Amino acid sequence: VVASAEDFNAEAVRQAPSYWAKRIEVAIYNSLSGCFATALGGASYSLTPSTPFQRDAIPNIMKATAIRDQWPLYSIWLMNGVQFADAFNNGIVTYVNAADFGERLLMTGEVPVIAGKQVVVDDNIPETDGTTYLLKPNALYLGFQTNLTVETARYARLGGGMWVHFLRQHYVPHVRRMIYGGTANPTNATLATGASWTVSAALTANPKLVGVFKIKFENI
Repeated sequence: VVASAEDFNAEAVRQAPSYWAKRIEVAIYNSLSGCFATALGGASYSLTPSTPFQRDAIPNIMKATAIRDQWPLYSIWLMNGVQFADAFNNGIVTYVNAADFGERLLMTGEVPVIAGKQVVVDDNIPETDGTTYLLKPNALYLGFQTNLTVETARYARLGGGMWVHFLRQHYVPHVRRMIYGGTANPTNATLATGASWTVSAALTANPKLVGVFKIKFENI
């Protein structure tokens, strides 16, 4: 503050939502990793095409037990940038205006699409082994116990005067039709542990009720 004459406090608070958004994203992705480690690890819920993300792999995804007549209901691809580059290189990525996705009007500009389904590219996905998720809307849940809170205190004697910001966010990541059985206030490692998750009775009876399908492509 002394050197730049700028308000560092305002900048720190401005960055807080982005910080928490990334923290929450990583928690959700680790929850997905845990669910597929054991509970959703069977062939009904996942597929290994033994190929990069290319056009030829899509029909095999459509034939999977949990997909088939549910194919039109899956509307979102979630993938690492490596898989997106492979799909783009294969010529199966197109772009549409964000306004075409009525329930996601907060987005602007051109949105990538594969087989008519929106593409979300995020390198925060913890798996770097080709893992791509195919999602139905509302497959992932995020609950908030409290809103984002910011508290500020000033320590006059420390370092010639120092502002300290306390940023708190209480949230719950979850995967549809899964049952969390791990400890409270889990770390990402706990969320990513297969023993933390089991499937609901409804999903056991009908795999097509799953909201997310995992495809493990090859990296090239």
